[in-house]
Amino acid sequence: MKTLVIGIETDDPDAPFGVPGLVHLPQFRNEGIRGVLVPGPEMTLGFPWQSFVAGRVVAASGHAPGGGSPGPMLWHALDEGNTRIDPILIGLAADRVTGPGSDHPDDRDRNGDRSRSGRAIEPDAQIARTRSRFGSLRRCMATSPWNLAMLIDAIPAPPAIRTGQDRVAARWLALDQELGETLDQLVAQEIDLSVLLVVLRDADPEGGTKLDPSPPGNFSLTSTKGLPPGELRGASLIDLTPALVALAGRATPGEWLGRPLTIDQLPPDASEDQEAVFDRLRGLGYLA
Repeated sequence: MKTLVIGIETDDPDAPFGVPGLVHLPQFRNEGIRGVLVPGPEMTLGFPWQSFVAGRVVAASGHAPGGGSPGPMLWHALDEGNTRIDPILIGLAADRVTGPGSDHPDDRDRNGDRSRSGRAIEPDAQIARTRSRFGSLRRCMATSPWNLAMLIDAIPAPPAIRTGQDRVAARWLALDQELGETLDQLVAQEIDLSVLLVVLRDADPEGGTKLDPSPPGNFSLTSTKGLPPGELRGASLIDLTPALVALAGRATPGEWLGRPLTIDQLPPDASEDQEAVFDRLRGLGYLA
């Protein structure tokens, strides 16, 4: 199994899709709402893959092994190699592409617009850095054995006012082109890629507490293994773990937390849905 992760930090995950000329990124757009998993149409990039989208999925409070505090966000798990929710992706990967292409978080700044010295990076230099990172990633993928390849970049959303908007749009277009070249390389080299994860993370540019309490992290997942039909509600990150592993063709041990994401688990009508809620409350001790 090989997993490719392209991470993009921005202060508004929906804003990039208003940039004219984007070809590849819109195919990974999160179109669901929080906790809803919806199978999507076949992708149009020449891949025999189907995609599904899930909005703002995290390991829910109390679902972490042994209970305790809320589980870590998917993004943090990828960034830091957190094994608490292992195996999601880190647990499935024996190796990680290293070097400039991996863009490890220790080597990148908070918002992608300033160097370690604090000086602002010019737009042309930012575009050159993005192209260099993708180029390094493609070279590593072409010449080194790997199971997990990962690149994280940061681009601000296009501003509401016109000043500087063309420069920001140029950065999104450059990233979109580099993503396309990376996908083309996967096809040309016939790489057996089981999972492709494109993450758009809404970053707080000030580094403070967000007024919106919803957890960040929109992602799309594509796979050659096919997807269940219909709409799947209430999927948490822990619930997605067996699905990710099953899509990779791996067996899912019975002691894992989470549930298989199948359509027949949905109550067919509201009355059964209400009874399911009552059953859960009884199990938690809130109802006799």
